[in-house]
Amino acid sequence: DLGRVRLAAGETAAAREGIRAVLARFPAAPELAKLEPQIGKAEGGPAWRKSVRQESEHFELASDLDLPTCRLLVKELERAWAALGTRLGPWPAGAPRTRVFVFTGEASYRAYIEGILDEPFENTLGIYSSLLRQIVAWSPSTRAELFRTLWHELAHRHAHLTLGTLPRWLDEGLAELVAEEAWPLQRPGLENLGALVRQEQERFLPLENFLELDALAFMARAEPSYPQAWIVVSTLAHDVDGAGAFLTRLRAELSAETDAASALDRVRADFDLARLAASVQAHHRERTRP
Repeated sequence: DLGRVRLAAGETAAAREGIRAVLARFPAAPELAKLEPQIGKAEGGPAWRKSVRQESEHFELASDLDLPTCRLLVKELERAWAALGTRLGPWPAGAPRTRVFVFTGEASYRAYIEGILDEPFENTLGIYSSLLRQIVAWSPSTRAELFRTLWHELAHRHAHLTLGTLPRWLDEGLAELVAEEAWPLQRPGLENLGALVRQEQERFLPLENFLELDALAFMARAEPSYPQAWIVVSTLAHDVDGAGAFLTRLRAELSAETDAASALDRVRADFDLARLAASVQAHHRERTRP
């Protein structure tokens, strides 16, 4: 745990020294052995033979894509930075540049993120690692899909810097909300995220049960969880029937440096969840009209 804390704080030398000291005494320590390679990733990023690097006011981008594409990516990231500061609240003063790595192909992307995440990842186009403080993505067939992924992962970065750890449904719902507003979902047979909600709605959980999902439970049923998180957070963000008070209170609790589960418990105790669920249903019907 201390190694992960040091790594997440950017203290890579101290993390490496501590891990190696313990491994010297206890060689059969698999969790520490898995953590050591992540230190190299935190320091140097991917080991590309040839890469393009671009810097801007808020980003350090590296990729094995071509230079013109990388310039477009940095420009889009800066546009997202400004929009997120307006939509979700100002970024912390003096926030360090965000490191972004974009891979040409999926195989090299998956090899790099191996061991970074605590939960299984499937069908991902990108991740934000709070451990390494990096956004990592790979380039799919369309530029719009890549841009959407970067908006989504940058929203996670914003939440990490401003509020710390969020309930998973809120973290993913906020990320989907801003990504959908900037770059609507593009999948064969789906014209937007509302269509995906219509497709998955029969598998949605009752709101009370949905809010209780931890990260592993959320990801175990990711296909309905992501669109349900979007419609719930969209209801709160658009203050449907006064639902915005729930989000305002939850953000205040999270800002008070408490853990996410305790913050959510305190807020839920003061709200009528049946009424909140009715607001979600009303917003659901409005946003998913064919």
